[in-house]
Amino acid sequence: MSPITGNRSRRLRLLSAIYLAAGILDFCYHLVVALRIGDQRITWNDLTVAFEASLFWPVDLVVRLLSGG
Repeated sequence: MSPITGNRSRRLRLLSAIYLAAGILDFCYHLVVALRIGDQRITWNDLTVAFEASLFWPVDLVVRLLSGG
């Protein structure tokens, strides 16, 4: 494996780890918000929304920035 390929592989692993960590944090954030706003319990709907949001957290950030919230 050439040094260029090795560096690219390391960068890809690092970006994947960052994406995964941010997704986990976003999942937890949405569950905490659901607990605070809702009826103080987590339902299947809350889990579904949190899971979907954790997959698409970059889009979520852009929407929040554009909406001012």
